[in-house]
Amino acid sequence: MTISYQLSVANATFAGFPKLLIRWKGSVYKLMFKELLVFSVLYTTVSLVYRLALTDGQRRIFERFCIHVDETINHVPLTFVLGFYVSFVVSRWWEQLVSYPWPDRMLYLIGHYIPGKDERSRMLRRALARYLNASTILLARSLSVVSKKRFPTLEHVVDAGLLTAEELKMYNAVQLQYGKFWIPLVWFTQLVDQARAEGLVHDPSGMGTKQLLNELMAFRTSLGKMFMYDWVSIPVSYTQVVTLATYTYFLGCLFSRQPLDPTQSYKGHNFDTYIPIFTILQFVFYVGWLKVAEALINPWGEDVDDFEVNWFIDRHLQVSYAIVDDMHGKVPPLVKDAYWGKTEVQLPYTESAMDAKRTKNAPISVRQLLTSRVPVKDQRLSVPNHEPSSRRASLAGFGHPTTTNGNAAPMPFKPAWDTTQGFAPRRKSGAFLSPHETNNGVTKLNAELSERHHPNNFTLGNAHHYAAKPTTDGSHSSTQHGLASTARVTPQGGVRVYIDDSPNDSRRSSEIQFVPRLRPRSDALENIVEQSPSPPVSPSRDEDGTTPLIRPQYWNH
Repeated sequence: MTISYQLSVANATFAGFPKLLIRWKGSVYKLMFKELLVFSVLYTTVSLVYRLALTDGQRRIFERFCIHVDETINHVPLTFVLGFYVSFVVSRWWEQLVSYPWPDRMLYLIGHYIPGKDERSRMLRRALARYLNASTILLARSLSVVSKKRFPTLEHVVDAGLLTAEELKMYNAVQLQYGKFWIPLVWFTQLVDQARAEGLVHDPSGMGTKQLLNELMAFRTSLGKMFMYDWVSIPVSYTQVVTLATYTYFLGCLFSRQPLDPTQSYKGHNFDTYIPIFTILQFVFYVGWLKVAEALINPWGEDVDDFEVNWFIDRHLQVSYAIVDDMHGKVPPLVKDAYWGKTEVQLPYTESAMDAKRTKNAPISVRQLLTSRVPVKDQRLSVPNHEPSSRRASLAGFGHPTTTNGNAAPMPFKPAWDTTQGFAPRRKSGAFLSPHETNNGVTKLNAELSERHHPNNFTLGNAHHYAAKPTTDGSHSSTQHGLASTARVTPQGGVRVYIDDSPNDSRRSSEIQFVPRLRPRSDALENIVEQSPSPPVSPSRDEDGTTPLIRPQYWNH
């Protein structure tokens, strides 16, 4: 029977946990008081022999032995080994508890899909519920000591009404050397098929039968986990190592913690307390830790903290029959509830619960708390520009900017070049312009450059200097200090610039293409130079024949 102390620690008070230290039932004192008594007797015996029975020469030998043990005993990694072992045992203990199957979900499905009120439908529902409980009890008999005592033989299971005499014969007829707790579940599936053939299962689509069997598989999985945890235990060698390390450590403490002759001035052994208080506390901590693991390693026994299997058995059987039989078809009449027509419902409080009532506007979540502290003016959305100014080109004036609703709005060309920063090659594709629009843009570009800057003072990528000049074939070229360049409109709607570092050696020519795209400003476009242009995009046309530039949200992100 598990000892519950939840009510004692319901509130965090000054003496909440200290009150638990005076409990005896289920306490660590009850687990290890015998071991502590043996350790105290042995420690006292060694101390008396050292003080009263040994000669001076024998005492010196004993003292050197105690000092040697004290220097080497701390090399035992007791905390690490014991902590990992207990953590592993506790996790297995909890997993076995949550693996115990509860039939409630299956019982709800049985009551739903077998709604008949005749005697055969009632027998069917009760038989299915009984098979679920019978399979659990048959498995519990092989795991739990208390279940084995309650049902020592299969005849006791028949006498308890979980199996009939005919079912016991069929059960014994299955000759297997393995566990047979799953046989009632086989009967469950066959009985469902038979009932469906008879029309007792209300399932025209077949989904109900599938849901029943899926839930049965989950029930069987829980039984399988229980069986596996009992079959495959923690390796006995691991348990031996932990036990040996713990008891060896305190066997050494019988000598290493002895107070020695103060006239010899041994470091750490010249203070005689007669009663080793801190050694006793250390014994309680470590041995108590080990005894906790010993109590939890098999939760199917009769210890105080073992599972209450008999409670599970009684509860599940009674609830099963209540759901599928006693409560089946009994539904309270539909009436208007007490808060009919009300949206904001205020449930009443008792006088003792008024202290726990929240005020109407009290924040109940981090979100509400933050919202209440952030001014409304600071809640507007803003997208920061993470691109450094040195890596952005400020070319504008090509095509049409977009309005706030995403539609193209034609406007006159407004050059906005920044020739001091240049173009940085970036993998950013943009909206493509028509060749006609780009031609016009390049022409106006040269005019803007001629007016505002020296024609040969334009920086491309901080490496090549050029100025685009119109030519007879529709391209634009320039030369400056041995650098030749040609700007030509591409079919994709961009401008392709051919730069030759040496006009006499065409092998050193390089090609850079830049395609205009919309700038963050609503009245300008940005031209990005890129070494590998994106695939062409077929532009759509406005009524005036121009190409609209649409920049969706998070374009190029």
